Amino acid sequence: MKEQKSGIRKIISAVLAAISVISAPYISAVPESGEAKEITAVYNTADENAYRSYKEKYAEKAKAAEDTELSGGEAVYTDKAGNEYKNTATVKAGDAVTYSFYVPQDARYNIKLSYLLPEGSGNDLTVKLLLDGELPFYEAESLTLPRMYKDSDGKRYDSYGNQYSPEQEDAGEFVTKAFGDVTGAETLPYDFYLTKGNHNISIISADEEFVIGKLIIAAPDALISYSETEKAYKEKGYTSAKGQAVIIEGESAALKSTRAIVPKADSTSPVPYPSDSKKQVINYIGGSNWKSPGEEVIWKIKVENAGLYSLGVTFKQDQTVNGYSYRQLKIDGEVPFYEALNLKFYYGTGWKYYEFADDNKKPYLFYLEKGEHTLSLTATLGETAQLYNELREITSELSDIYLEIAMITGESPDKNRDYDLFKQIDGFNDSLENNRSRLTSLSDNAKMLSGGEETSFISAVNNMARVLKSMADNPYTAQNYVTDYYNNYTTLSAWLYDMKSMPLSIDRIYLYPSDNGEKPKMPGFFRKLKFGVDRFAVSFTSEYGENKKSGKTDLKIWVNWGRDQAMVLNSLIEESFTSETGIKVNLELTDATLVKGILSGNAPDLSLHLARTEPVNLAMRGALYDLTQFDDYDEVLKRFGDSADVPYRYGGGTYALPDTQSFYIMFYRRDILEKLEIPVPETWDEFLAATAVLQRNNMQSWIPYTQITSTATVNTGVGGLNLFASILQQHGGEFYNEEKNATALETPTALGAFTFWTDMYTKYKLPTTASFYNRFRLGTMPLGIEVYTLYTTLTEAAPEIDGRWGIALVPGTEQNGTVNHTVSGAGTGCGIISSSKNKEAAWEFLKWWTSADTQLRYNNNVESILGAVSRTTTATLAAFENMSWKREDLDVLLKQRENISEIPEVAGSYYVSRAVDQAFWAVINGEETPKDSLSEWAEIADNEIERKINQYSKRLQSNE
Repeated sequence: MKEQKSGIRKIISAVLAAISVISAPYISAVPESGEAKEITAVYNTADENAYRSYKEKYAEKAKAAEDTELSGGEAVYTDKAGNEYKNTATVKAGDAVTYSFYVPQDARYNIKLSYLLPEGSGNDLTVKLLLDGELPFYEAESLTLPRMYKDSDGKRYDSYGNQYSPEQEDAGEFVTKAFGDVTGAETLPYDFYLTKGNHNISIISADEEFVIGKLIIAAPDALISYSETEKAYKEKGYTSAKGQAVIIEGESAALKSTRAIVPKADSTSPVPYPSDSKKQVINYIGGSNWKSPGEEVIWKIKVENAGLYSLGVTFKQDQTVNGYSYRQLKIDGEVPFYEALNLKFYYGTGWKYYEFADDNKKPYLFYLEKGEHTLSLTATLGETAQLYNELREITSELSDIYLEIAMITGESPDKNRDYDLFKQIDGFNDSLENNRSRLTSLSDNAKMLSGGEETSFISAVNNMARVLKSMADNPYTAQNYVTDYYNNYTTLSAWLYDMKSMPLSIDRIYLYPSDNGEKPKMPGFFRKLKFGVDRFAVSFTSEYGENKKSGKTDLKIWVNWGRDQAMVLNSLIEESFTSETGIKVNLELTDATLVKGILSGNAPDLSLHLARTEPVNLAMRGALYDLTQFDDYDEVLKRFGDSADVPYRYGGGTYALPDTQSFYIMFYRRDILEKLEIPVPETWDEFLAATAVLQRNNMQSWIPYTQITSTATVNTGVGGLNLFASILQQHGGEFYNEEKNATALETPTALGAFTFWTDMYTKYKLPTTASFYNRFRLGTMPLGIEVYTLYTTLTEAAPEIDGRWGIALVPGTEQNGTVNHTVSGAGTGCGIISSSKNKEAAWEFLKWWTSADTQLRYNNNVESILGAVSRTTTATLAAFENMSWKREDLDVLLKQRENISEIPEVAGSYYVSRAVDQAFWAVINGEETPKDSLSEWAEIADNEIERKINQYSKRLQSNE
């Protein structure tokens, strides 16, 4: 990649005067006062310590004219392929590296890092940057550079001959990136102001080990206008290139900044090249997986003839309705001129051709020398960045206002009460009027950008402004608008996520010689019609999962998954299972139940993702095979947590391996708890004390409860429906007696746990139903316990609270000076059908499926297609550890996993879940005391267990 600016002298600093790698924990900076100052994230970007204030402070300072380049270090780094790189420094997680350097003038600089991330967790690189020992601005506390990916070698096809996306693997090469804003609010790299003279810079790694090739104190891109660039072309005598156009296939990208950007297939149109009406072929890249600011795709191209070229793209942008998706263009790592900051791809339902040109449709030209080059497109907020910045600041203030109101009125104010909010909240009316004015201005700017059209975003802004005006105009009854305020605020804050969505699909990129007026020919009406007719005809003959290549198969597997997940699994089977074992597998996508298959005599050989209660229910009917019969069963079991197999044991055997496992963790709003001086609870006493403080401020805590409404809910298992199982075990109790032929719910320990659990609802008034996700985002429920999968949802879909929240262990019960943080789990298992004639082959498959490598590859492939919110809840510990978690959060998650104690499943246990639910509601509704209610329903559950045991006693005895 080209790293030298034309016409700019580069100072190479070969002397590493002060490179020091410090083995120390990752800590916050210590200000001059000596008091530790914890910095988490920036939300009010108007704050004097935020980058926007820093940028404004030095906006009039000159841009640097020279680069200062520092070698990474003195070490030689050898990658896994055996390639050697000299003058590098390897920085371990938590370590720091410090460089000293000299700059020749007072000026603004960019800071670029040439780095390599060894294959590891899949996380991006997050570092803290100190200039002369201090944070230049808040955002420097946590700067992110992407991990780069490339397609794995070879094309992949399913058994029908359909091509599908290649796996993504770490690029394993050095890339050079400037530090900037990952949110997209700042479209250019951060500027750092340096005075003439000597300085030092420290880079501290948060979570990842990485290798530094060089550090560049860089002069910012000049970003002159195209008209000036064109003049320079003429002065230098540049003319049109000769020869043919350079055609770049979108799907042939060399590097991507996220594994989610994968080559894809569009079989609905003849436009993308190549196209096939009968089979699926990879022919474009992007779509909804390439949409977030900062996500970059890099193509490597070879130019045969030097000269001027124009740029065109065959694209589809069918998701940002009546709007644009923006991309920043770089050639050889640099933005060629100002206009290349924002390439605008307008909405359309189909594939279109875009030529990068000015308002008069005069193409912009680029000069390329003969040889190798890189061309990249990076998602950016473009012209909407200023709107996003303003909206982010406004929603931050609106959130604070709402919390102050809610702390006085609660979420449902009494309309007959005088709250006099304007008296109780300092500057209340001024805040309302100020934000109303800002919203009005935001609406006007957005309307200018939309060409005067009324968009849904503008409507959301205007509605919020209307509510603020009504509250300001009616100060004595402002509380009557709280519900309206809440509804419109949540709609408006959702736009912080929607505005950052810039999806784009690219089929081809064309570099035409500038005097060549050629454009690609798009298919006409009749070709499109023929393609559609052919596709329609194929739909009557194509059958997914039918093995067209191999004839006879050894194993048949049914899955009732989404098509994307099924295709990922099918590809992994063919690539790494069948190829290594020789066992042929027929994967069938079906909605038929396993029971129907068994009864019809058409059952598969094995089943994946069996619901928690299914293995025991099928085992006692003789439908599943005992996995302990395999010699290496005990060795395979080491892949999972200590009690992960407990729900799948029956009559001395085990009838499934765990393939997914979920559990509870505690979520908390760091900002709100700090404001109210509430420590993060470790015990239940502390949790209830925190709840009392929150309730005094008209906020609430949350503990999970799932009401049983269907058989599917029961199949979750009693441990995954609520916290009773967790609290019971923390108190030292068990759900069942030692013989597993009755519950142990009538013991004093169980009664104490049940009473403690129901008291949280009856005495502490915790709600049984709530949208914890929404209320946590808003801040009215800043403390709660939920399934850990909420972590990725908040990370991906709640940008407005990024950095404001954290996770901790579920509160525990103190015993003998230690805190018991035990939680029950939920999840699924995978087992072998007893009628299978290929049990050994099926066992090989289960071992392969639950292996760390397969589970991690499966997850990474699914995430690359559906995003991080689709992260799998794998039960395989090694795979879980290597997923993309923040290091400090992974420590919490692993610690909580160590404290999982699974609840057994027994004959009739489906009724235990119902019994606990009924006993709970009898107490909540005030119909019975905890003791009477639990005893009554425990007896009913025991009767059902006894009935089931008697019904299947012969089989149970034979199993024993």
